[in-house]
Amino acid sequence: MNRVIGQGGFGITYLAEDLNLHREVAIKELFPQGCTRQGTLVLPVTGSLELLEHTRKDFLKEGQALAKFQHPGIVKVLDTFEENHTAYLVMELLQGETLGEKLQTGVFSPEDTLKIAIRSAEALAAIHDKGLLHRDIKPENLFLENSGRMVLIDFGSTRPFQSEKTMQYTRMVTPGYAAPEQYATQAKFAPYTDIYALGATLYHALTGTPPVQATDRLLGMKLPDLPPGVPALLRNAIQRSLSLNVQERPQSAHELLRMLQGDLKSKPVPVPAPPLPVPSVPTSQARKAEMASWVFLGLGALVGYRYGWWEGALIAGALGFFLGRLLWWCLPFLLPVFAFWAGTRISQEFAFSGLGQLTVGAIGAYAGIKVVKWIRR
Repeated sequence: MNRVIGQGGFGITYLAEDLNLHREVAIKELFPQGCTRQGTLVLPVTGSLELLEHTRKDFLKEGQALAKFQHPGIVKVLDTFEENHTAYLVMELLQGETLGEKLQTGVFSPEDTLKIAIRSAEALAAIHDKGLLHRDIKPENLFLENSGRMVLIDFGSTRPFQSEKTMQYTRMVTPGYAAPEQYATQAKFAPYTDIYALGATLYHALTGTPPVQATDRLLGMKLPDLPPGVPALLRNAIQRSLSLNVQERPQSAHELLRMLQGDLKSKPVPVPAPPLPVPSVPTSQARKAEMASWVFLGLGALVGYRYGWWEGALIAGALGFFLGRLLWWCLPFLLPVFAFWAGTRISQEFAFSGLGQLTVGAIGAYAGIKVVKWIRR
């Protein structure tokens, strides 16, 4: 091993040379936080050797799982071995810079951001299809090779997941990129957890700053808008990916990929055809009003015939027809007023006081309202 080329929370990466194949490689040494080096040995300062042994087994298991991937967007693991009370992964040596290093010189164009988004989603789809979550997507873990290849790196936080099942993980949080559910040790973790982090990374690529961290957004802090000029397709994918509600995010990397490639564009809302005309059916109130009109027509016709022969019957009947309909629709107003007037008149006959007359009138009006409701049921 020649020199250190990277260091994270779970290990140290060295530039090394494969003496058998005469090529440069990267070797990642498991060196968790809380460990120290005594000579060449890696020993825990806090915790126990048993805990380090358990971590070492997980580290090797994840390396073996990654070695099975043959995807251009996933760093290639060539070998694993144990030495110095710890474990090592031998990986391909990448030439280029991380997205985080590139962002120190300026933001990315929407076109370049879209390319990174598509390649990242393709790599995540391959990982999720094997039942694994990366759990630490951020600009520092997206490597942009000089050849134009985009590679996911640093799988030290990778864990298996089961959809719709509450899992217990060691809390792994990078503020700004971690989804809300990652702040809990027990929660439902699924591809949408990585998709939130990817959305945050793409947001950073376009704006130059990480998004507001999820805990602050849950407390009401607003997420600043993306800059103008971002295509609607990319804007929609990022906004949905950054949703605090897991149900509103793309539920898989495949779904996100389809959105980015335009297969899930917003479709125009179909305009419903105008409803066919439906023959009007008289309501109960209309039927009663018509009945009242015919009753008054009959009474008008009888009175007109009694006093004016047939001509009088026709005129009085027609007036009665319209008067009956008018009185029916005015009944809710006329009957309570008449009942109030009748109540006050009766109370005057019994020499009630002014307050007593008003009380009796109000009772009469109330009775009139109840009668109207009963008649018009």
